[in-house]
Amino acid sequence: MAVPCLLELSDEKKSQLWWQQDDFDEFLKVRLEIAKAYKAAAQTLGVEFNSVCSVGVHSFAGYQAMREAYPSLKDESRRGLGLGRKRSRAKNRVAYISAVTKEQMRQHELGIMDEEALARVASRFSKNDQQYAHFLAQTYYEQDRADEEHAKEEPEVPTVELNELNLPAPARENERDRRMASNQSVLSTKEDDSPSKFWTFSRFKELLVDSCLND
Repeated sequence: MAVPCLLELSDEKKSQLWWQQDDFDEFLKVRLEIAKAYKAAAQTLGVEFNSVCSVGVHSFAGYQAMREAYPSLKDESRRGLGLGRKRSRAKNRVAYISAVTKEQMRQHELGIMDEEALARVASRFSKNDQQYAHFLAQTYYEQDRADEEHAKEEPEVPTVELNELNLPAPARENERDRRMASNQSVLSTKEDDSPSKFWTFSRFKELLVDSCLND
């Protein structure tokens, strides 16, 4: 039996199987609209752009300000967009590539191939981004678990919590973010050669404030 070649499928059939270029163009368009809306919200509030991201200290206020100015985006989520981290990501990417290529050149000049050394360099220069990713994952996990617990509660739950359950998904996301920020939830990460460290919203702000400026 012949196996059909997917390259021969029509554009319509391909679009039924996976995202196409026009889909990605639309994703980018919406992402830029969201970034513009939250940047305007941050300016309205007089705070830094990164503080109105989904884990920022002004997350809830940022959502409220954004919704008032851009009501058409009220159901769009900020998660995964890296709002306010454009320069930080670019800076880290350049530093990572430079460090790895420098190590490769060193090994080439010595006529050696040390994959362990390359891995150590790569790990060292990607550590902040890795820890930030872990921080986000833990925060989103805690937010979603809290949302699930709220959904399981009996009808006698307090009115304020019922109001939160009735909010649109992004509004619930922002309410959870506000709660998480106020509780100063922490993520503990342990390294082989250092004592335990606790990562909080404040700690990440200290680490990233210099590079997490406006896009």
